[in-house]
Amino acid sequence: MKPFSSLLILATLFFFGCGEKEKGATDPKIPAKSDARPVVAPEPTPEPEPTPEPEPTPEPEPTPEPEPAPEPEPTPEPEPQDSSFKQEDVEEALKVAVEVGEALELGDDGLYYEKGQEGAFEGWVKRVSSDGKLSALERMENGSKNGRAVVWHRNGQRSMQGVYRDNNYEGTWKGWHENGELVGERNYANGVLHGNFTQSWPSGQTMMEGNYVDGNQDGDWETYYENGQRQSAVRYEGGKILGASYWSSNGETVASRPDGSPSGPLR
Repeated sequence: MKPFSSLLILATLFFFGCGEKEKGATDPKIPAKSDARPVVAPEPTPEPEPTPEPEPTPEPEPTPEPEPAPEPEPTPEPEPQDSSFKQEDVEEALKVAVEVGEALELGDDGLYYEKGQEGAFEGWVKRVSSDGKLSALERMENGSKNGRAVVWHRNGQRSMQGVYRDNNYEGTWKGWHENGELVGERNYANGVLHGNFTQSWPSGQTMMEGNYVDGNQDGDWETYYENGQRQSAVRYEGGKILGASYWSSNGETVASRPDGSPSGPLR
């Protein structure tokens, strides 16, 4: 019996031992715990912001054209002096006036010099006719006629008066007949007729009236006979006749030529 019992025990142990071995072979192994952290999916990389388009380069402002240099202001012409010459002023000027030819002489440069002096003369000058009568009184500056002047007829009546500038008539000049009646007025600029022009008969009746521009008749001109009858009406431009009408002293019409002149004598 003993050998059989030992054999039975061995067989049983063998049976149970093999069964556990197969059971261990079929059961899946439980993986060992690991300390590794779970893998986190990376955050998506943000798309780069689009590069802003460069601002357009502003066009350069046009260079402003240089302002033209201001024209120099014209030198104002000296205002003509008052051409009036009162008798008391004349008498005072005559007291100190130097006589031309006696104390003054005309130099080669066209200026007047006091004899024995180098500087051009300044002061009042009087002119005397060959028979010793006073004919003119003039103011001189720098050896030239500059200032008021008066001229006399041989009978002592004033002939004309006005202002000189650098030996030229300037401004308004008035004239008188020997009987004292006003001859008229003439206007000058640098010695040239410029402005209103009037002239009268010795009776005082108007003879002519019109206008000058730079020495030329310009605009409407009218002339009259001494009896007051109109003689002509002429329109000028720069000294040229644009149209004209004429009359005789008794009022009859006188024809004009193509050039504007009267076809016959006006009487």
